[in-house]
Amino acid sequence: MQRWMRVRCYRGIPIRVGFIESGIYTPRSSTIPMDQGMSDFPACPQCAMENTYPDGGSVVCADCGHEWPIAVSVATDIGTLVRDVNGNVLATGDTVVVIKDLKVRGSSIPLKQGTVIKNIRLVEGDDEHIEGSSDKIKGLVLKVCFLKKA
Repeated sequence: MQRWMRVRCYRGIPIRVGFIESGIYTPRSSTIPMDQGMSDFPACPQCAMENTYPDGGSVVCADCGHEWPIAVSVATDIGTLVRDVNGNVLATGDTVVVIKDLKVRGSSIPLKQGTVIKNIRLVEGDDEHIEGSSDKIKGLVLKVCFLKKA
């Protein structure tokens, strides 16, 4: 007689771990092929954690519970585009404008609405953040949801 043993992770999402067979724990080996390790699966597109595992035809994040198809995860890694709040594609060297007053951690000077960030740099593998500098504050990492292309 085989039954699933369920373990709850810290956010309450049930994860199937293995079989209980006659009181003896047998790991579930049908999910992960022996030639493919856990590092071969992409990081979660929602929370960016690398604690992911395959489940049938999809990949599941054990941290946030986000689930996406395996075929889509391969396609999104190839062509990630960084877009501003209006949907314009951003590239390295562009100039952007802050659309909302932002508090800057580690500084008493806030970024005011309309502040120009010149010569931005795209963060490798991350389509939600850019690096740049304003006239007063150097070495900023900003979310693109607060920026528009100038």
